[in-house]
Amino acid sequence: MNVTGTLSLHLLAALAVALVGAIIASCARQSVLSGFVLAGVVVGTLTPGPVATPSVIEQLAEIGIVFLMFVVGVQLSVRDLLRRGPRLLAVAGTQVAATILLGMAIGRALGWSAIESFAFGAVVSNSSSTVLARVVYERKEGEQEWGRIGFAWSSIQDLSTILLAAALTALAHEGEPDGTGIAESIGSALFYLLVLSPCALWLVPKLVGLAAAARSREIFLLSIAVMALAMAWLASWLGVSLALGAFVAGVVVSESDHAHRVLRDMIPLRDLFSGLFFVSVGMLIDPAFVASHAPMIALTAGTIVIGKGAINLVLARALHLPKRVERMVALGLAQSGEFSFLLATIGAERGVLSRDVFHVLVSGTIVSILLSPYVVGVGARVLRRVAPEAPGAEERESTSKVGHVVVCGHGRVGEVVARLLERRHVPYVVVEEDRRIVRALARHGVHAVLGDASNPDVLERADVRGARALVVCLPDRITARCAVENALAIAPDIDVYVRTHHADEQHVLHRKGATEAVFSELELALALGARTLRALDVPAAEVERDVASMRSESAPPPAPVPTTPEPA
Repeated sequence: MNVTGTLSLHLLAALAVALVGAIIASCARQSVLSGFVLAGVVVGTLTPGPVATPSVIEQLAEIGIVFLMFVVGVQLSVRDLLRRGPRLLAVAGTQVAATILLGMAIGRALGWSAIESFAFGAVVSNSSSTVLARVVYERKEGEQEWGRIGFAWSSIQDLSTILLAAALTALAHEGEPDGTGIAESIGSALFYLLVLSPCALWLVPKLVGLAAAARSREIFLLSIAVMALAMAWLASWLGVSLALGAFVAGVVVSESDHAHRVLRDMIPLRDLFSGLFFVSVGMLIDPAFVASHAPMIALTAGTIVIGKGAINLVLARALHLPKRVERMVALGLAQSGEFSFLLATIGAERGVLSRDVFHVLVSGTIVSILLSPYVVGVGARVLRRVAPEAPGAEERESTSKVGHVVVCGHGRVGEVVARLLERRHVPYVVVEEDRRIVRALARHGVHAVLGDASNPDVLERADVRGARALVVCLPDRITARCAVENALAIAPDIDVYVRTHHADEQHVLHRKGATEAVFSELELALALGARTLRALDVPAAEVERDVASMRSESAPPPAPVPTTPEPA
């Protein structure tokens, strides 16, 4: 078989097992990330059954991890982190340092080398925002304070990964007598972070704006991909991890006014290729090793869940939060994820971690991910019994945005809807693509989510699960239709009200489950006609009757009770 055929076969095999793993994990209500890794275990070269060529899968996985880390970086807002204040930055940084020290103490007690002990602590110090997001949204608490603080805390951990990866690379040269390798590694990382990244922070948003001005989706997508890969390659050339270079590129792009478009176009590529990375991680795990080292894996998972959770709980008190918020933040971050896998992989590639320690870390990380939903649920109940809160404290925190309205679009129509809701003191969340509008709303105390309303992840961030209604005020009919479909896939019982410019589209939206689709031109015509009739002295009761009759004649036929629609 030629090279192209071999590559295609391996790509097909990797994506197929990733699909199967994702389906099984979803059915079991577990993180899809765990499904990817476990699927990799099944097809790994060290397990019975299908055998894949590791080198080919690793090359494909490099593409996947670049897109994954780039999108994670785009979702991170440096300005939002700075708004949280230096206190959260200090607390999260202290947590990373304390967890590393705990890991080093455990590693040394087990007889590992100082370098391996440091790598162990570095890997367990990180928490996954992806896993946290799944736990938060499954509990329908996406808009509660603990979720927002948890995401910000996790983002600071993500940034610390850059320094930890540089440290692991430097430690790989620790045996060199003159220490030039360590100096070069640290110098290259600092040059990339302190010189090239600030320059990119000034230049890249301008380039993104120029690409967007071309008004071509193809040009925009290719421009973003070239910039992401260029910064990742430059980082790799300087000795910084390829994946971390892509992450920094994403952080830089996140400061662009077109970051929402980048997410909309890149997330499908991330979902497609990131599975390859986690499948490749799973292929490195030996089930026989896991069975023979179960106590060590349990100790690693315990360090992540119990040790890091306890550190989180102690440090969260420095933020002066309600007790329930402190507990939920501590429990929600008592897990590890994609950056832990990345650090473990870097450590193995640099020769810092032995094969056995690498397997122990990866296996313990997977266990922590599988346990995370139960840790949050059971742990919260246990802590509530051990240390009860003041009466009513939990209820006050839990009413933040439950029963709110999600308004998609804040143009001329969406702004009027939002003002009406505000007059009646109805809580609402705005989903808007224009960063300037989102910032303006934030200055006035309105909670707004930056992003494309047709994207399920964006709807999740607006906590559509806990909303009473969704109002879609988007002019583009395809975007509006996708927003309706995805919202109903997430929350089948939500009331959906949507505007449309087409009579045919009104019928389609009703069939897809919209509670009401308002044909804007018809309503405008009826309003103008009614005012005209009143000016001609037609009695108001007759005018209202005629308007109601015209509206009913133009309304679509009653739709059957909708089933849960497929996500767009």
